[in-house]
Amino acid sequence: MQILRMLCFAAATSLSGCASTGVVPMDRDTFMISKTSPACGFRSAAGTKADIYREANQYCSARHQQVSTMSSSSQDGIIGARCASAELEFRCIDPGEIDAGAADRLRQNAQQERVNNQIDQAVTPRIVITPPPRAVTTDCTTAGRNVSCTTR
Repeated sequence: MQILRMLCFAAATSLSGCASTGVVPMDRDTFMISKTSPACGFRSAAGTKADIYREANQYCSARHQQVSTMSSSSQDGIIGARCASAELEFRCIDPGEIDAGAADRLRQNAQQERVNNQIDQAVTPRIVITPPPRAVTTDCTTAGRNVSCTTR
């Protein structure tokens, strides 16, 4: 029964497609993109994150600029619990412009994502399939008044 539910869940999520916001202006020079993977539980957030970076790069390239990451976050998919997702907040800067804090922000974001995904993996209930109990066999023999039994 549980396997049937998992198959129905997988079929429903694969038909739903991925949810993407596209590039959304946040203020004068900051933008956001978020995306949820269509393969719920069967995909890490890396592919979803790569997709939104591609979209951000296309957006900035059309403006003859490059992406500067302000913040990013992602969550790996967990079967039966959630789909992989990623979010990116970015700016488009001129190619010659130096963004001194970008490397530090990326490092901090990556470290926080690793910690969050480790916590999620540790606290999310897992589907456990246990085999049925083995049949117990008892053999008894009688020798006069003595009865001897063996359980296997």
